[in-house]
Amino acid sequence: MAVRLSRRNLASYYAEALVNGTSSKNLARELAAYLIEAKRTKELPLIIDDIEHQLACRGSLSARLTSAHALNEASRRSVIDLLRHKTGASDINIKESIDENLLGGLKIEFIGNELDMTISRQLSKLKTNYKK
Repeated sequence: MAVRLSRRNLASYYAEALVNGTSSKNLARELAAYLIEAKRTKELPLIIDDIEHQLACRGSLSARLTSAHALNEASRRSVIDLLRHKTGASDINIKESIDENLLGGLKIEFIGNELDMTISRQLSKLKTNYKK
């Protein structure tokens, strides 16, 4: 039977291992095996969030960027500079996705924060303000 470790301890261990260059594939297998054995698979999304937080505390930020169109290199650098300024992270990894329903603009999600600068969001805010 597996020893029950706190989510914080798990996140700290895996974040430290990732920063030290341990194979993410091997770490993912190890974490999956532990969660299955400890019957804690439902906690995986929370543990991943905790690992991302621990990595950000160590200067490595992972962000999800959603836009209506693919970004050019200058725009990508601007987003990285914005995140570096906001978080103080030195290593920033952006996972880009395209959502044509956004019309324009972009949305950035990182360690529990969301920066929504989409046209859809601006139109929604205008509609809400107009009703008032």
